[in-house]
Amino acid sequence: MKFIGIDVSFFIFFTLAALWNAGAQDSCSYRCGELIGTCSCQVTCQSLGICCSDYKEFCLQVSPYSGSLMGGKDFLIENTSLSASSVVTCRFKQTIKTSGYVAKDGKAHCISPLLYETGFIPLDVSTDDGITFLYSGTWLSVHHSKVSDGEKCTLVNKTKWQYYGTANTDGNLTLTWIDQALAATHINIEVWGYHETGDSYSENWLAEWKYLYTLAREIPNTGKFSFIPVPAKGNYSTWDFGILRIIPSSYTDGQSNIPSVWSSGHALAWHLGKDFRKDSNAWATAKCIEWDRKEEKLPNFMEEITDCPCTLAQARADTGRFHTDYGCDIEKGSVCTYHPGAVHCVRAIQASPQYAAGQQCCYDSTGTQILTHDSTGGSTPDRGHDWGSPPFMKPPRIPGFSHWLYDVISFYYCCLWSDNCHIYMKRRPSSDCRTYRPPQAASAFGDPHFFTFDGLNFTFKGQGEYTLVESDLTSLRVQGRAQQVHFPNGTGAQVTGLSAVAMQENNSDVIEVRYSEDLNLEVLLNHKVISFSEQNWMDLKGLFLHSTADGNITVMFSSGSGVEIRGSEGFLTVTVLLPEKFMNHTQGLFGVMNGNTEDDYTFKNKTTMSVLASPQQIFEFGANWAVENETSLFTYDSEFLLNNFFYGEKHNSSFLPVFFPYEDPADPLVEEMVSLCDSDPFCRFDVLTTRNLDVGNSTRLSHQNHKLLVENLEPVISCGWLDHPTNGSKNGTNYLLGSTISFACNQGYELTGSRERICQVTGTWSGDTPSCILRTDIKQVILLGCVFGIVGLAVLARLTFLCRKERHKSKQKLVSEDPVVSEQETMKFQRRTECQMKRNKNWVNRCLDGCTYTRVLMSLSPHVRPMNALCLRVRGCLCEARRPRGPSSAAPPGRSARCWRARVGPLQLGRAAGERRCLVPARPHAPGRRFPHFTLFPAVCDHLCPRSAGAAACERRAARRPLPMEPPALAAVLAFSGLALSCCREPVLSECYTANGADYRGTQNQTSQYAGKPCLFWNETFEHPYNTLKYPNGEGGLGEHNYCRNPDGDVSPWCYIAEHEDGIYWKYCEIPSCRMPGNLGCYKDHGEPPPLTGTSETSNKLTIQTCISSCRSQQFKFAGMESGYACFCGNNPDYWRYGEAASTECNSVCFGDHTQPCGGDGRVILFDTLIGACGGNYTSATAVIYSPDFPDTYGTGKVCYWTIQVPGASRIHFSFALFEIKDATDMVELLDGYTYHVLARFNGRNRPPHTFNISLDFVILYFFSDEINQSQGFAIRYRAVKDDVHQNKIPMNQTLSEKINEQGNLSINAARSSKILYVITTSPSHPSSSMPEWTIYSLTALLILSVTAIIAKIFLHITTRSHQIPSVTETEDSSEVMTAGEIWSIFYQPSTSISIFKKKLQSQQDDCNPLVGN
Repeated sequence: MKFIGIDVSFFIFFTLAALWNAGAQDSCSYRCGELIGTCSCQVTCQSLGICCSDYKEFCLQVSPYSGSLMGGKDFLIENTSLSASSVVTCRFKQTIKTSGYVAKDGKAHCISPLLYETGFIPLDVSTDDGITFLYSGTWLSVHHSKVSDGEKCTLVNKTKWQYYGTANTDGNLTLTWIDQALAATHINIEVWGYHETGDSYSENWLAEWKYLYTLAREIPNTGKFSFIPVPAKGNYSTWDFGILRIIPSSYTDGQSNIPSVWSSGHALAWHLGKDFRKDSNAWATAKCIEWDRKEEKLPNFMEEITDCPCTLAQARADTGRFHTDYGCDIEKGSVCTYHPGAVHCVRAIQASPQYAAGQQCCYDSTGTQILTHDSTGGSTPDRGHDWGSPPFMKPPRIPGFSHWLYDVISFYYCCLWSDNCHIYMKRRPSSDCRTYRPPQAASAFGDPHFFTFDGLNFTFKGQGEYTLVESDLTSLRVQGRAQQVHFPNGTGAQVTGLSAVAMQENNSDVIEVRYSEDLNLEVLLNHKVISFSEQNWMDLKGLFLHSTADGNITVMFSSGSGVEIRGSEGFLTVTVLLPEKFMNHTQGLFGVMNGNTEDDYTFKNKTTMSVLASPQQIFEFGANWAVENETSLFTYDSEFLLNNFFYGEKHNSSFLPVFFPYEDPADPLVEEMVSLCDSDPFCRFDVLTTRNLDVGNSTRLSHQNHKLLVENLEPVISCGWLDHPTNGSKNGTNYLLGSTISFACNQGYELTGSRERICQVTGTWSGDTPSCILRTDIKQVILLGCVFGIVGLAVLARLTFLCRKERHKSKQKLVSEDPVVSEQETMKFQRRTECQMKRNKNWVNRCLDGCTYTRVLMSLSPHVRPMNALCLRVRGCLCEARRPRGPSSAAPPGRSARCWRARVGPLQLGRAAGERRCLVPARPHAPGRRFPHFTLFPAVCDHLCPRSAGAAACERRAARRPLPMEPPALAAVLAFSGLALSCCREPVLSECYTANGADYRGTQNQTSQYAGKPCLFWNETFEHPYNTLKYPNGEGGLGEHNYCRNPDGDVSPWCYIAEHEDGIYWKYCEIPSCRMPGNLGCYKDHGEPPPLTGTSETSNKLTIQTCISSCRSQQFKFAGMESGYACFCGNNPDYWRYGEAASTECNSVCFGDHTQPCGGDGRVILFDTLIGACGGNYTSATAVIYSPDFPDTYGTGKVCYWTIQVPGASRIHFSFALFEIKDATDMVELLDGYTYHVLARFNGRNRPPHTFNISLDFVILYFFSDEINQSQGFAIRYRAVKDDVHQNKIPMNQTLSEKINEQGNLSINAARSSKILYVITTSPSHPSSSMPEWTIYSLTALLILSVTAIIAKIFLHITTRSHQIPSVTETEDSSEVMTAGEIWSIFYQPSTSISIFKKKLQSQQDDCNPLVGN
């Protein structure tokens, strides 16, 4: 119950009745704010007449009640008279003491101290020199910039002060002040500087104001001082942010907590050293670069600040989260010094939770947001919130001054004192509005009429105290008191109106706004009436309180919820604004906020009433939400309030209102009502029930304001910022729905891509990214061709000489000088053990004649049951029929079998359907069926597949039956049987390597593999946005098929469906194979404990990688996202314990990137934190490595190394599943892990082949990105191969004609010698990537060089054999081996030239080449 104090029990109210007549005997000394046995020392005791006799003496009232946090304010203690001999000591916050004094009138005075926080500060006063503190009260500490100008000294022409020493800025500087502010004839002027010491974001990070030196001493207190500044001496000249202080000359220099007049904080350009005055631009540039380097090491606060509203109307309407930036206010003439082109700026009211950062949003005259990407006048976020942040005291939460140090003085360095604003804007880029979600508004006004959050309106005329809205999310409570309205003649009307509103959130201060008995609007803070005579903005516990010039009150809670109260004609109008996170977390008269009006009439017991309910039923609904005394927030400080609302009923059931007022045509008031109200039903209703046109007009205006507010808060679609093309320009800076951005190129360049792009309803831009390329001049081509031809001839001559010289020397070389090639490597070129497949026949006939069938596994029954108990064994390999893509049972022509090595090779980790299994491939039981797998038992699995960190146990569902033999023996049998084994953790092959499946090119054509909806063909969906007519070139994977695709960058693949359900004409596809490696799946979250029990946080900028990076930095193995904004971290191996969910249940978009899935309601999507790491060490036989920050775009300035070392591997097979690199300066390199020689380099212009081999067991993967461009990055899969010589011997009965033809692929072989020979091979049959037009020069030169190379080959009679590489036998028919395409070889020898030859390398691939059958 809230009555006199904040936490007063129900018992106290009965006690008060006794206190009323008990007299005041006890003392309030030490006890202000308490209820004593016979009297009260609480703030409401005066109105109730129950105060102790000495209440006014010991419970202090001060005047003025507020002052700057810089201190030095002299204030009077009004209600206490002291003797002249009293020694006054004032104590603030129990620790900070200042000396007071007793004036001639016997009144005590205190001096406010220097504080590092704002808000009400506890004040105690001693009259015995600090021995006892009997008196108590409060002091309001205020942000220094919000103090009235009369309390500060003024820097005349402040811009000149802050630019002094730069070009064309010199002369006198003038300082003025009100001389009566200091009771002294002579004054000193001091210079103070501000700095913050210690390690950033650590416990030793401290803020300090420090006295530097005295600028002027013993000058007359005339209110004005002029001087010509000179550079400060010594180290003082390095202080570039500070303040001036004027004090009486009787005090010593730098003495603290004495009567003072402070200037505003400013850049101390006028006192900087000679280096600044000599070359201010160079000095400031050095400072700017130093600041940039410091920023590089600080945490990225941009990830946790809220996005800006899209329009000026939204920004001004969202009063719960944004407030006017006084440095750029449209109400004060739009003087925006730091934001040219802007007319209004707002700041986020609350600082970000972890880094206390602030957000700023600026808008132009059209209401469009200004971005720093387009203009230096754009809004810039702040590392330090300008208004500070509780608990204050430590950086960067110091109000005003931390902001100056990290965000303002750096702006002077980079933008105002030098021409390096691009550096500042790089660190402080504007946030756009793509993730901004406007709040929902609910209002009550007039008689009273209610508009719920979901838009339902009704009239409830109950008399009593009611819950307007309450939320279990933040314990928010807003309560309203409705009192009977009186006619103009004083008689009571049968209607009511809101007379008081009280509110609280969590344990914040309680705010109440009410009409007093004499109809004056009062604001109560914790049941005490407060005044806005000095300050219209107050920083309070858990909230900010603001009073506008016209008396409107705004309460802004820390959750982002806001309450606005306006008073007119004795009625209160209340509007509550709640952000999106309150969805489904509200109840009360304002309904359940969920976008559905059907449940807005929800009672306390959770039952609902129809929206078509009668006024009488609505009256019963409203009565149900009457508050109880135990939960009331209201103040009862008068006999009237006690009798009518505390002791009386909370809902007056005897009061019967008018439900249907009668509109009499003969009534003269009706004509005036029609003229005033027109068709507004609420205005007409109130005029008829109150007989007062002023009341009706007030209701009409309130209704219009609510409609305008809802209109301004309508969601706006933004497509995000668009850059201009390099060597081009763009026209337009509006990026909202329907806006058009046009592009043009500079002279000498021509545009490719879309000339205009339009923001679409999907939040994406139409068309393609434009670029400007250099126009081709045929004369330049001819000229450059001639130059390259001459250079080519010179190179040819040099090559001819070197080749002859090398041939001559090779005959005399010692054997030790040749590259070392082992016997095993030699045999590798002679082996031809392959699985034979005969085309167009059943799979049984695809294996060689003479294949022996192994029945070893029969002994394992029933633990392992291959179909027909057969396992095909063909001289060291197993054959599996590829699954056909059509209805035919036979494999398509040209498709070969996949071969497994007949050994238990390097065990691979994989995962399927949420389980861990050891899988054994076995013979299919029918033609055309998929090759089945069978499950081994945990004991075997544990032996064969050693558990890795974070991996779940092998096969949780297998029965625990005894094994036929010990696990090692069973492993040997399996190896002898030729079975390949795999432990499940990640699928060996995935069809998707992006988080949202945008790269899916599979063939699933229904929304689910089981009982899914069939998909429509993309060439039959012309009534929908995505079809082959609009995208005829296969964009997004569309074509004449009905496979699931993701052409619009949604969170997962989807398709149109024929069966409409409630207007739904498309659905996401549940595709088990479309899960990027590292995505552990979608799991259920039942709350306590969550699947991951490490740390957790929320962010409205959440993406998959921001969550992964946060977890990885805390040494967690798993990261989980839920509901689009929540991030969980942990190492829990049993994250699956609540069960796995369909991937489509985790399709809530990430708040920071709408193309990424971030879980769902009660569903968490889990990832391995290795994804997107910048570097790592890999020793497993196979893995996928992603570019840094994946699946986000890689950042600028990245330098990353990954080591891949698999001891015993003969080669490592690489395949790029994804490669999107921006330009030629961003690159991926593969290096020899032993010698660090570069083996291959790929970039945006030199794209890699799809697959290639490197014949090493130690490779380094290197990635570099420059400072200007970003792109999606890459995903590369590697697989280490270990050759076994005895299993690759050439079968004597196998002829060359029975071999399977294989396409050549790129392989890199390195021999261990002083002369390292690398053989790089690739297949010309692989489609090349599209090249930019500028490569015509290179192609011209290449053509000339190719012709000369052919001539040289004929002339030199260079053979295709090398003494370093064993050749095939002469009897082999090489024509069959090369049917798929000839192989190019590049021989690279360090410190020598590069020679290019066309070689026919036969039998290069062994029987386990991953390209067999592809």
